[in-house]
Amino acid sequence: MHKLPDLQKENFLKHQFRLQHNHYINNYTNVYLGILENPDSVVGRLYIEEKNDELCIVDITLLPSFRSQGLGKEILKNILLYARSGSKKVILHVENANKAIRLYMKLGFCVVKDYGVYSLMEYK
Repeated sequence: MHKLPDLQKENFLKHQFRLQHNHYINNYTNVYLGILENPDSVVGRLYIEEKNDELCIVDITLLPSFRSQGLGKEILKNILLYARSGSKKVILHVENANKAIRLYMKLGFCVVKDYGVYSLMEYK
């Protein structure tokens, strides 16, 4: 397999981020990008859309070195707490092969629609 030089990789990733970011801001009415941090470093990002009666987790990503440590669970618990305080449901789409589904289900999310490759999940 061909390896890209570091500068090419960086440019590719920046381009991919811009495309994805533009897609989110153009397709979600009130989307917010949050950078997830701990005291020492950036650990991930969160795109979330807030409406009157729901929160939509558009994208939540932790850097690989911060996964499987309970951080995602704590972030999601805080989102659910915020949603409950405003009587909002929380929805998200997830690829069916994503192992995060187990965490979502443990937290109380249910599959409301299966689209084959991905599912719509909801927490009320």
